[in-house]
Amino acid sequence: MTDDPIRIADAHWRARGWDTGEHFGAAVSLYRTDDLIRQFDDTALRSHDLTRSRHEALAVLYFSRHGEMPLGRLSDRLFVHPTSVTSTVDALERGGHVERVSHPTDRRATLAHITAKGRRVMDQTCTIMAEGRCGLSALDERQATRLFDVLRKVRADAGDIKRVETTQRPAVQLEDPVLEAERNWAAHGWAVGPYFRTSLSIYRTAELIRQSNDSSLRPYRLTHSRHEALAVLYFSKHGEMPMGKLGAVLLVHPTSVTSTVDTLERLGYVERVPHPTDRRTTLARITDHGRRAVEGSNDGMTETRYGLAALSSAQARSVFNVLTKVRLAR
Repeated sequence: MTDDPIRIADAHWRARGWDTGEHFGAAVSLYRTDDLIRQFDDTALRSHDLTRSRHEALAVLYFSRHGEMPLGRLSDRLFVHPTSVTSTVDALERGGHVERVSHPTDRRATLAHITAKGRRVMDQTCTIMAEGRCGLSALDERQATRLFDVLRKVRADAGDIKRVETTQRPAVQLEDPVLEAERNWAAHGWAVGPYFRTSLSIYRTAELIRQSNDSSLRPYRLTHSRHEALAVLYFSKHGEMPMGKLGAVLLVHPTSVTSTVDTLERLGYVERVPHPTDRRTTLARITDHGRRAVEGSNDGMTETRYGLAALSSAQARSVFNVLTKVRLAR
């Protein structure tokens, strides 16, 4: 599969002396599959003015005991920065899906509370997503189950699955947010099973990998999306690419790639230059400063096996192979 962008990227990394092993392909496959699942979800969410992140926040509130949660705790549950969860709740509030209410005992805290409209939207969208096997229809149940089991090792290693002491037997139990979410869905009559579990595991594992890589990216003021865009330019033939093509390679909306390039330009990692033959097209070109940022951050991610150190090489290869089926189906 010489035309597979992940294989091509892996070959580029190896050619420049980075020992990628099997973990690079698995990590990038998780990123890209998560993006593809988000695109699948968009068909169910778009008519309600929801994105995947907004829907995920709405789901957390839907299944909370009283349909509400402090913004700080919601941020922790979603693996996002407080600024991001504030923006998400703002959008949900504008759509009438959520309302902000005062905390009954803590004047400094604000609760996000799901509205009746938000609950109706959850009922409608979750039913549609379940009918489409949560974007994983290319896999059979056995493959989905095997992938869930492998990713569970990564999540456990990253602390996503916690050991909880109880007064019952067994005295120590595992608390898995994916299985908890599945029980919640089942209680509301929505279809669950290996596709639901695996889709949510992919989402959470991709977020955990991003967090793991933050220590390598933060010194260069890079996020995952900025690094990915910079890496695409780094490995392109002339270090430059039309903005539209860059967005297509990254599987993101043109507005998103424009915002990413704007930030990279402010950091001095990228510059915009006119296309030599098409006046309507602008190229994003990596600078020498940008090349050094890619090289420095890649060194760090290689050492940590791209957030997948809990997996053996054989397990990482298995993750890549299974996810290739999903990616090819798109």
